[in-house]
Amino acid sequence: MDRGTFNRLLEQHHITKKEDSFAFNVFNYWYEENTNATDKSDNCLTYKLKEYTFCRESENLGLPFTAVMNWDSQFGADIFLKSNSYSYCAADYKHSSRLYHPYQKNPWGITAHNSFSLKLQQIEDYCRDGLQYIICDRDITLESDENKKAAYFLERYNWGKESLVIEEKRTIIIIEVKRLCTLLGDEEEIIYQTVPEHKRNEKINGRNWDGRTIFFNYHIWPSVDVTSTQEKKNRRTGG
Repeated sequence: MDRGTFNRLLEQHHITKKEDSFAFNVFNYWYEENTNATDKSDNCLTYKLKEYTFCRESENLGLPFTAVMNWDSQFGADIFLKSNSYSYCAADYKHSSRLYHPYQKNPWGITAHNSFSLKLQQIEDYCRDGLQYIICDRDITLESDENKKAAYFLERYNWGKESLVIEEKRTIIIIEVKRLCTLLGDEEEIIYQTVPEHKRNEKINGRNWDGRTIFFNYHIWPSVDVTSTQEKKNRRTGG
């Protein structure tokens, strides 16, 4: 990523020396440290900006915690969850705008209305390392071709007899990793899928991802809706 592109990203996230000098300095330090830049490392740095934006937003989203950025490392836990002056715990942050609708009925009611996906390889690492929480930011619009395809699948394979209208909204989901690990062990509440090798986007995901993915119904976890359909439209149009 060239310097001009990175500077524009900082500005887009309102990280300037005047507005937020500490974050500005740390992100510039991380950029300079990224001497052997690859598409994946550039993507990771860009994602750190998204994590920090979420941390700043979290105080005003009606969540049971405030998210605090982990400034110690680009490669450790993404954030800390602060519930009071003395309680902090590490968490990872996952943002997704992807919809998925299985054409076959499943016993857990996983559909385009409620699906969320995570990489199985990462979850296995979390289970082994003892991470406590994953904060999932489900930010849905129907603008992408992938989501339009999921909406088409919902219409064609509507085995749940659900509404065909997919609500565009943003939801913060709080996943307890210990429970997720138990569900994996019991093979409950989860659909497994392997992304074909030619669709794994090696530049973004790296060569080591084996494509294994899980999908679940996010309603089995505590969650908070933070943006309505109309608010999302206003955000896009400036209305």
